[in-house]
Amino acid sequence: NFSNYLKKKKMCNTDSKASKTKKEDEPATASGGFKGAPDSVALLLFFVFWYAGNMKYNEYNTASLASVGGKFAGMTMTVATLQLGVCGVYA
Repeated sequence: NFSNYLKKKKMCNTDSKASKTKKEDEPATASGGFKGAPDSVALLLFFVFWYAGNMKYNEYNTASLASVGGKFAGMTMTVATLQLGVCGVYA
């Protein structure tokens, strides 16, 4: 079975002393104090920063489209293609 394989390869520490000294669900930290933000806070911050970046991206697209005459001037696909090309080179 797989746990026996890990024991043989010493990839898994199943010693009873080690499991008593450290809880398995706690992450290892250098200082032993701060363990990081909970996952729910990290996820919330991810969505906040994504939303803020998405707003700035939409503002940039609106301004770039307005600078060539608006969405009914016939340059919509040209602006989108140029943005894709420039960002593809940049990335």
